[in-house]
Amino acid sequence: MNLFFFVYAACQLTFHIYAYPNGAPKKVCTGSMVPHHHHIEPQPPTTSPITKFYTAWNPDNETISIQIESNQPIKGVFVQGRKIDGDEPLGTFIDIPSVTHLVQCPTGDGITHSSPQKWKRLELTWKKPASMNSQDQVQFWATIVVDFQNFWVVKSSSTELNNQKFVMTFMNLIKKVKKNAFGMIKWTKTNILKYI
Repeated sequence: MNLFFFVYAACQLTFHIYAYPNGAPKKVCTGSMVPHHHHIEPQPPTTSPITKFYTAWNPDNETISIQIESNQPIKGVFVQGRKIDGDEPLGTFIDIPSVTHLVQCPTGDGITHSSPQKWKRLELTWKKPASMNSQDQVQFWATIVVDFQNFWVVKSSSTELNNQKFVMTFMNLIKKVKKNAFGMIKWTKTNILKYI
């Protein structure tokens, strides 16, 4: 009987130390994204080691570029794109870094570490699902793990999936019209002065 308890305690201790070395499991696909670390609560977001959580919409290929930077080494990560105030992931990740892999969830995908890492910078590319409208907003959630007892759930600012390409084209058109209008005024003034 003592041998059984010793083996059980050793397994629990091993699990406690290593947690999920190969990334987040599917059971954290929805909800708060808080890892199941034996009822340990996440640290306050204000104490997060994340110094940069940048997102940028790329209208040409309908993707979002994501950059996450930390001021201390990160061992674990889990990232999802969600609608504002949503609790389910949307979209998928493409051009996946070798240190990560997809977690396929029913409504969309997350991305997580493939083995314990010590990175300070992570660059990802997220692909918009066809079901999202051009005016929808997406926000990225990230679970960041430094060690078993120190982890955070942080959120990026929202990114609107607007067609910035159209906006830029429209602005360029306005500039050309303005330039041509000034050219016409100048030409008209010159020709009128000839006949005065």
